Amino acid sequence: MRFRKLAGNTKRAIIALVNWGGILGAVFILIMMVCTTIDVGCRYMFDSPLKWVYEITGYFMVAITYLALAYTEARDGHVSLSLLVDRFSTRTRAIIKIATRVPILVFAFFLTWTSFNLAWQSFETQAKSYHINQMLLWPSQLLVTIGGILLILVLMVKISGYIYTIQKGGS
Repeated sequence: MRFRKLAGNTKRAIIALVNWGGILGAVFILIMMVCTTIDVGCRYMFDSPLKWVYEITGYFMVAITYLALAYTEARDGHVSLSLLVDRFSTRTRAIIKIATRVPILVFAFFLTWTSFNLAWQSFETQAKSYHINQMLLWPSQLLVTIGGILLILVLMVKISGYIYTIQKGGS
């Protein structure tokens, strides 16, 4: 009973983290929209675009993409063949979902590990972009790592739920 309570609390904590990641992604979208609007206004009204907007919106796109992966997975929002899969029993659906989530989990581990190593290397060398602003690279690379960690956590929670469904003998 204690294990089940701990598992439930862990799942709620992970979902809360993923929700905060989704909220952060939404905030980045809002900031990106404001920056782009100001840049367009400056470009057309004063013939003087803001030099930093192009680069920073690229970093925001990275953050939005990788933070949204876990958020979307937690809500079953990724593309699936529900028309076909929904015809199977609960147990068979769980097996199919495990079979599709495990390769994604493996890829997420590699993505997270690689992006962390890249971010760490960029942090140690203080690597900067080649754009005019020469922004540090590691913050956006670290957001890929954070998004990967959130995706791994969500996938582990979901896979464990599917295993539980199989074990309890869902029909």
